[in-house]
Amino acid sequence: MNRLYLAISIILLAFSCSSEKDDEYKNPPPKVPLTEYEVDHKISLKEIDEYPLGHGNSRTFTLEGDLLGNLGLIVHARNALTDGYWVYDLCCPVHWEDSDPLRHKLQVLDSQFPGLFSAYCKVKGQGSIFDLQDGVASTGYAKDKKISMVKYTVDVYPESKYPDFLPTEGLIFTNPRYKKK
Repeated sequence: MNRLYLAISIILLAFSCSSEKDDEYKNPPPKVPLTEYEVDHKISLKEIDEYPLGHGNSRTFTLEGDLLGNLGLIVHARNALTDGYWVYDLCCPVHWEDSDPLRHKLQVLDSQFPGLFSAYCKVKGQGSIFDLQDGVASTGYAKDKKISMVKYTVDVYPESKYPDFLPTEGLIFTNPRYKKK
């Protein structure tokens, strides 16, 4: 009789360890989309030239104010004399939806090595570093979670048939994903 109870207990234990919870890990909930912010900013070459060149003629600067995304913009060119510009939001993407009015601003790191450009954010008790060439996290929590910087569109003005080339008068930063309410 004891063996019968033992056998039934083992069978019930086996069924109670079903894989229903395992299915939760196989199919994680869909990612909630980030709140989109309006970006609509025009900057002239004269204004851009006020920011100094760094290693290898790189140029990286931040802008803050209205219609500049969540917290502002990081504007970056690996070589401002020959390359186009990349524009990212100044808010750390890990803390994008935080209710804290200051949230977590990314800090541009001054590289000791020409060609390496990055931004840093203290994330969940550790730091994450993002590459300004592609916005992808290279270390830390954001890398583990595959979180990248929020990138915006850069256009030149006046309109050019070579939009990725250097602007003749200035740049326009926009967020094409933003829908006015």
